[in-house]
Amino acid sequence: MQTKSRKLRVNDAENGEHDREAPFYLNAIPALRNIHNQTQSPKHFVLIHGGCHGAWSWYKVATLLKNSGHRVTALDLGASGINPIQVEQLPLLSEFVEPLTKLMVSLPPNEKVILVAHSYGGAVISIFMERFSQKISTAVCHGYHVWSYY
Repeated sequence: MQTKSRKLRVNDAENGEHDREAPFYLNAIPALRNIHNQTQSPKHFVLIHGGCHGAWSWYKVATLLKNSGHRVTALDLGASGINPIQVEQLPLLSEFVEPLTKLMVSLPPNEKVILVAHSYGGAVISIFMERFSQKISTAVCHGYHVWSYY
């Protein structure tokens, strides 16, 4: 007997269909589901990994978003994932985030993206929210804590 398979979409996550083997990144799905449900047209999601990870860590979230009709870019920051730059070659934070800088600079003037970050990626997109505010419609940080020094 052959079973009928179907593509999982963003709203399927609310039914728990992704829970089998779900990576911790799927905890960000409620925020992504809200964005997905509020939009009439496909959006461009840019996924930023946390420390010691790479773009690969977003594979399930990227699949859910793509299957829901959105454009998805998952980047490997410097010395991460398949990025060939070595840690010793990254003395500056600006060099670590260069892949994201190149992407943001290359966007057409009227295109806005949704930045989604996990953990240390939240610190990265915090910088970009200031530098490229005109190119960002929404930012979602998951597992990133902003500490207050007051």
